[in-house]
Amino acid sequence: MLTALIGPVSNLLGKFIEDKDMKNKLAHEVATMAENHAQELAKGQLDINKAEAQHKSIFVAGWRPFIGWTCGVALCWHFVLAPVTMFVCVCIFVCANTRIANF
Repeated sequence: MLTALIGPVSNLLGKFIEDKDMKNKLAHEVATMAENHAQELAKGQLDINKAEAQHKSIFVAGWRPFIGWTCGVALCWHFVLAPVTMFVCVCIFVCANTRIANF
């Protein structure tokens, strides 16, 4: 959102500021303002993550590992174990039916 404002603000600086060095300096500050803001937000989130991870309660510190393990098990089941299980079951069923048909 802030990156969309960089061009128009830089154009306005050109209309009101005569000194080219000052205009370039201010344009650079405006261009890096969004990056600095995003970096400060990320630092704040890191502090929150550290505080949550150090919490003694399993309900606060344990939700991230729980989500990780749940997603890992779900992916493993859906893409590895379920197809292998279905393949083995089909092979056993086909072998069992051919033995029954031979009697």
